[in-house]
Amino acid sequence: MKLFIKFFLPALIITSFISSAKAQDNDYIITLKGDTIKGQLSGKRFKAKGWDKAKRISLDSVKETYVAEDDILKRAVHNAFDGERVFMTVYENGKISLYEHNEIGPSVGATYMMALKAFTPSVGAVSTPYWYVAKGADTLQRLKK
Repeated sequence: MKLFIKFFLPALIITSFISSAKAQDNDYIITLKGDTIKGQLSGKRFKAKGWDKAKRISLDSVKETYVAEDDILKRAVHNAFDGERVFMTVYENGKISLYEHNEIGPSVGATYMMALKAFTPSVGAVSTPYWYVAKGADTLQRLKK
């Protein structure tokens, strides 16, 4: 018991302080000007170090976001089809980058109801992932399925 109090209890207390003191400010945004601002990103709100409270960020002024907890890097790229600026998840970052973008579209179907012995029409939405590749800052090219 003395061994536990002498060695393991202090180690346990120190470990608990270290784990609770883990920084939550590992997220960052990169502005269009190229400035990197570290802080905490939660949805469309960002709280930088030194700010009193989180502010809503304008996606028109942000080039890139990173969420450390989920290890997700998103970059604003121009869609090859309509030129619209879209944030896409970056899976491979380098000379050749790989992106994923989930596009939401309509879903129409029918469900057979056993009790009623009839089909019931259903309408909803489906999210379809599309993969894109870009070399350097070139235009994105959609990968074929």
